[in-house]
Amino acid sequence: MLRKLSLFAMLFFSALQAKAQLPPPCDPGQPPADNCSDACIYCNFNGLSSMTSGYTPGSAPGFCGSIENEQWLGFIAGAGSATFTATPSNCTNGNGIQIALYADCGSTPIPNGCNGGSQGGAGNPVSVSVTLTPGANYFLLIDGYGGDQCDFTISVSPPSAVQAPPIGNTIQQIQGPSPLCPGATATYTVPPVTNAGAYTWDVPAGWLVNGQPGPVTLIAPDGNSVQITAGPTTGSNFQVCVSAANSCYPDGPSICRTISVQNIPTTTLPPEVICFEDAPYILPWGDEVFTSGTYQTVLQSYLGCDSTVRQNVTIKNALISNQPNKVICKGDCVTVCGEEFCDPGNYQVICQSFQGCDSTINFAVQVLEPVAQINGNTVLTCSQNSLVLTASPSPPITLFTWRNQSGTPLGSGNTFTVTAPGTYILTATMSASGLQCTQADTVVITGNTVPPTLTASGGNLTCAASSVVLGTTTNAGTPTYVWAGPNSFSSTAANPSVTVAGTYTVTVTSGTTGCTATATAVVTGNTTPPVLAATGATLTCAVTSAPITVNSNPAGSVFIWAGPNSFSSSTQTPTVTEAGTYTVTVTSSTNGCTATATTTVALNNTPPGATATNAGTISCPTPTVALSGGPGTGGNTFSWSGPNFSSVLQNPTVDTAGIYTLTVTGTNGCTSTASTTITGNTTPPDAGAQGG
Repeated sequence: MLRKLSLFAMLFFSALQAKAQLPPPCDPGQPPADNCSDACIYCNFNGLSSMTSGYTPGSAPGFCGSIENEQWLGFIAGAGSATFTATPSNCTNGNGIQIALYADCGSTPIPNGCNGGSQGGAGNPVSVSVTLTPGANYFLLIDGYGGDQCDFTISVSPPSAVQAPPIGNTIQQIQGPSPLCPGATATYTVPPVTNAGAYTWDVPAGWLVNGQPGPVTLIAPDGNSVQITAGPTTGSNFQVCVSAANSCYPDGPSICRTISVQNIPTTTLPPEVICFEDAPYILPWGDEVFTSGTYQTVLQSYLGCDSTVRQNVTIKNALISNQPNKVICKGDCVTVCGEEFCDPGNYQVICQSFQGCDSTINFAVQVLEPVAQINGNTVLTCSQNSLVLTASPSPPITLFTWRNQSGTPLGSGNTFTVTAPGTYILTATMSASGLQCTQADTVVITGNTVPPTLTASGGNLTCAASSVVLGTTTNAGTPTYVWAGPNSFSSTAANPSVTVAGTYTVTVTSGTTGCTATATAVVTGNTTPPVLAATGATLTCAVTSAPITVNSNPAGSVFIWAGPNSFSSSTQTPTVTEAGTYTVTVTSSTNGCTATATTTVALNNTPPGATATNAGTISCPTPTVALSGGPGTGGNTFSWSGPNFSSVLQNPTVDTAGIYTLTVTGTNGCTSTASTTITGNTTPPDAGAQGG
């Protein structure tokens, strides 16, 4: 990872470089240095052997591993690319070594120039394959991985890559400006010299190279270009020299150039003529001037020299013109100096005069803008058979004229009353300074007097439905309703509820047109109760239950009976067992109306009141006696019983004395009993006959 130096660090490093010297060549057999800045230059170290023991950790910017016991080998590149291989042996910890290649001691390894080795790599050579600049100085770092103590051997392919190449034989002409002014700073350059490791620049006393007194040695490849500052003395025979060298070939070629130093003469710029509106004029050196005159200043040239610059400036007077007002219609424009003005107001326009200066023209624009806008309703209706059209306000000098579609004038003023549908036109006219401007608006008045559609619906009142909701259907917009009907009925509801049969009339009024329509609704009534006839029954001693019934019109009604002892029944003909009054309520299935009827169930359980008598006493002269039973009317039946006797005759004859009982059964099945006793005397007299 490349490091970015701060501005202060860059300036500090530049100052150090200005005083830098080429690293010295290494003595034969001299061991590698333990610090990059102390490393000497091996003019040929291919096949060099060394060891990592005895070295302590130092600084290696941007190294791809950790540093424990690094050493440094300097050399001059003799080829454009090379592969550096370090082969370890006899490692104490079995981890081997790691290497990196630096172009200088203050930067990170060159691209692809760092191999951090690996743990347990004692038997593995480590290599880097890099691109080199022939003649440039490089520094190879060798370090034990994790501080491992190893012997190692360096091999380079090709071997020429670490053999110091001879420096070029010639150095070409120094490029840079001449003459200079006293104190000027300029760039001077020589083309790069083949295999040069540094350039030494020398200048006259009082001159500076990159801000330093000469001579100054600069490490390649950047030392072939410098900033030289001339001294304060003028002259024509100052020598600037440069020589090239590297650590292994210190006596390289050199060259000098003669530079003259002269003061810069005063510069008179072309005069400037400035229009009034362009003031202030800005002089080439940045000062502002508002009046005519000759101005000068002392400027620094591109080489840092002082130069007097002088210029004459003339500022013309302002040109102002006032023009009469301009009158236009709304939507039109007036053109002044090629610019259009369409709105009212006071204007100031800058035009260019024949001299090329601005001419200020003052004028006003009056815009005639009559307003023609018709306001008001546009529909004639049943409730509004005339309309008042109104013109929107317009400036006071506006004349309003109302016309029909044919253009015939109908009236003037800002209002107009219309009573018939049609097309109406309003014209608004304004005049000023001989100019007449007109605006128009058109309105179409329509008529809407068609009555709305309306239908009404009624219903049927019954005993079950005591009220009916009246219905309406209409196309009237925002309608209102008025109902009238029997018994002074009235309502304003759309669908009122009524309880009386009859004919109802509704009038609907359209809220949008005022037009009306009328319709009727019929409400019929069916509240006739059913016609009833209830029939009772008579219970007797023979008939203990009997049906009672009711006849009803219409058929299909509902029946509810009630009677003595909480009797109830829902049949039309229930059977009853008790005498009394029975009430039946009948509800019609057609209209829900009801009617009530009563009937009586009579009870006939009076016994017939039997009587039994006889005609006398049975005797020998009267051997039979007649029995008499009563009552003998009404269809009663008789049953006699007595001593060895029975008869169903009312008046039987008996011949035996005893008690005779009569049971009489009346027509209602009830019975009563009576008894009679017949005495008898049939004892023969005592008779004695004596014969003789």
